[in-house]
Amino acid sequence: MISVTSLGIISILTTNDYLVITTIATVTGMLNILLLAKGKILNYFFAFINNLTYAYVCYNQGIYGQFLLFTFFFFPMQFYGLYTWTKPQNTSENNDIITKSLSVKQRTYLTIAIIIATYIYGTFILKGYFNQQVGLIADSLTGVVSVVAIILMVKAYIEQWVLWIIINTLSTIIWLQQYFSGTGEGIAFLAMWLIYLLNALYGYINWIKLKKID
Repeated sequence: MISVTSLGIISILTTNDYLVITTIATVTGMLNILLLAKGKILNYFFAFINNLTYAYVCYNQGIYGQFLLFTFFFFPMQFYGLYTWTKPQNTSENNDIITKSLSVKQRTYLTIAIIIATYIYGTFILKGYFNQQVGLIADSLTGVVSVVAIILMVKAYIEQWVLWIIINTLSTIIWLQQYFSGTGEGIAFLAMWLIYLLNALYGYINWIKLKKID
């Protein structure tokens, strides 16, 4: 969900290249996150289209990291997510997903795992392999947390929204700073991350309600 429609929105606002594809990526991305927040299985239909169109644009723009992530991780995870969400024991009578919550012990273990994975990813891959120096901690943390959030989403855990809120808040602050620094495209990214943040807050509240109903 994170960055799924970012390139689409910015391309529409700044260039005519891949206009049709980026428009499809943007629209399906917004529908995906809205339906996900409502706990609707239909979100996967739009996720399939969104992941493929976004990956296509990334490949043509030379953003190969995002291309690999969405092609070989996010897209395959949608199949597993759809399979999991459509199991009779995981859906309500209204065909909504039955949400779950992690235990205190699971949250503790998950937090420790995120810290360790962030260190390994940042030190040995981003810095060691790509020799990245700028924004190392932020990039590493965002990448790891995004992957964890996707896994929790597939498993229908409420805590996924906490992770999305953290990521979207940080991203909103970053682009707010960019906007005030005079970056031309800052306002477009800022608007996108604000929408994601509001949706994450809505998703968190709505999934808690769904859990109480279940």
